[in-house]
This record gives sequence, structure tokens and C-alpha cells, in this order.
Amino acid sequence: MKIIQSARDYCDQFFLRRSYAQPTVKGTNLELRVDLSRPEMQARAEADFRFRPLQDTKTVILGIGPVTVRSATWKGHALKTRCNSPFVILRFPEKLENCIETRIHLKYSYWPDSYGTLRQPLTKNDFPTKVWLTCRRPLLALCQGELIESKEEPPLRVFEWAPPRSRRLNAVVATVRSFRKQADDELNLWLHVRENTVDIVPRILDLMLEIYEECRGAHGKGLPYEHLHVVESDEADREPFNSPGLIVVPRGSLINDRPKVYGLLAPEFNKEWGREAIRLQHWGEKD
Repeated sequence: MKIIQSARDYCDQFFLRRSYAQPTVKGTNLELRVDLSRPEMQARAEADFRFRPLQDTKTVILGIGPVTVRSATWKGHALKTRCNSPFVILRFPEKLENCIETRIHLKYSYWPDSYGTLRQPLTKNDFPTKVWLTCRRPLLALCQGELIESKEEPPLRVFEWAPPRSRRLNAVVATVRSFRKQADDELNLWLHVRENTVDIVPRILDLMLEIYEECRGAHGKGLPYEHLHVVESDEADREPFNSPGLIVVPRGSLINDRPKVYGLLAPEFNKEWGREAIRLQHWGEKD
């Protein structure tokens, strides 16, 4: 039976990927709220998602990742949903009209991975996105892009972010303080470090700017967004990783030592240019 079920899942995945590659909907706007205040439990998310069907249809396929959908509503009606990661299939009670904007509300939960990948509804196109992240004090909840607003709701904090794109977003929760330095091309270099690193922040910011300028000169172009974040994680054993617009390094790795800082940050800075320009904007063939 397991073999038969595996074969069914494989065939289902094949047809879902074909359908997703030939999109029937175009995303127009996403407002995503994610509760990260209980690290020992699943993250809970709510998404207000707007899209336009590209044809009359009763079935919509969205990318979302490994999630458990708790509810999906449209105009007050509950929708039938089915998940086959990384897709969610929504069945509407009536046909959606071509090019008429549609709004749905999703509630779901998921286990965050080691990169803090945000799970949100996706289509093949890019679209405006806002993200609200909730965490417990005294932590900060960080994401790519610009911080619009932060609110204190003891014992919680809520951060509103405006990411530069709608996909490949990450959320990092850490006990850090934030500092900024601007490059001459108006890129904002953000450094989020733990309290015991604050004394050497000016030195590290200078090194970050130097590494960025060296990489920009070597690649012959700047980055296609206005904010780049470097975060010192709360975990000492975390592997450094790069997601466009966000670099995360282990606790205690940012010390006043040029080779150490260069060895950690220079490869991650270079990865920003390691993708094709079209991939930097996430309009490529794959998510």
C-alpha cells in the first residue's frame, strides 16, 4: 500500500508542477502575519492574499511549502483545500472570473526550518508584500527589507516589514541590537549584534562596507534592493547562511579580527552576486 500511495503522490506532484509552471493566477498583494512567540511550537500564520485569475476557473494552485492549512475562506465561504507540499490546492464553490481580483484568507501552521524560511502563498510572478512578525520581548524579529513599524504589546513585540520581493523570505528571532551604515550607492548596511559585541560595532560596520565595496567593484554592479542585514544569531553552532538581503552568522563569530570577519562575511556577500540578475529579482523558472 505504501508503494501505491507513493506512486499516487508522485503522479500528483508531476501534474501539480506542470499546472504551476503554466500559471492560471497572478498574485497582486499579500499581507502576512506570523506568530513566532512560541519557539517550541509551530509557527502560526495568517495570509490575506489577493490575486487575479488568468482564466475562468474553480481550482487555484498556489506554492506555499510544507504547511498544515487550518482554514481558507473566500467571501465568507469556507474553501475546500488539499495540500501536497509545496503546493496547496483551493477549490471554489463557483467559477472565478478572468482578471477579476479575488481575495482569500488563509490560516495555517508550519515548523520553521533552520533558515527561518517564511511560508506564504506564492504565484509565478512577484507582487507587493508586507510581513508582520510577532515575538516575545526582549527578542527582535528580523526579515529582509525595510522595517516600517514596531509595536510593544507586552509580553510581545510586533514588527512590520516591507520586503523587497514576495518569495525567498526569512525570519530570524534573536536577542540583538541594531546599527546601520549607508554605502555611497545608498544601500543601507544593517548590523544586528548581541550586547557583548556592541563595543566593536563601528569597526565591524567599516569592514562590512569595505567587503561590500570590494564585491560590488568585482561584480561591476550593486544589489537590486536598498537594505542588507547581517545578523548575529543566538546559536553558537549555527552554520552561516545567505538569503538575498539577509546574512546570518553564529553567535560569537563577529570579533575584532579582520581575517575572521572577512572569512565569514566575504563568501556570503559574494553569494549575493552569484545568481543571475533575473534570479536576484526572483522571476526565474524555479522558486
